[in-house]
Amino acid sequence: MLSGEQKVTFHEFRPEKGSLDEIPMSCGIPGSALDLSRITAVQGLTASECGTILKVVNPTRPDIPPQYVMAVDRGGRGLDLNTDTFKALNGGSLSEGLVPAKWEPVSSSFGEGILLDDRFAGELPGLASRE
Repeated sequence: MLSGEQKVTFHEFRPEKGSLDEIPMSCGIPGSALDLSRITAVQGLTASECGTILKVVNPTRPDIPPQYVMAVDRGGRGLDLNTDTFKALNGGSLSEGLVPAKWEPVSSSFGEGILLDDRFAGELPGLASRE
């Protein structure tokens, strides 16, 4: 589901435990190679979609700028956004566990700085497919 519209949840990608390096996300990229404040888990994510950059907006809040995240993990229904992106789309709050969202794939240029270690670029087919 690389495009869609529904209420989405957040997920705490927690690097301090080191668990995202020991057990990488479904795309196989260790957490230390990513800006964890700009990633998401996507329902039904396939290997060929790994690394796709998604533009995410809150359709009920046109005053909030779009957020750009990289799809790097398989998640529950719709998207499981990182907490920073979720808060940005929800006016700075995590108090509500769901936020309205609309998302679509965009050019990889919107994802500059998300992948912190270029050695893994070849493992993200979605990153190259939208140049």
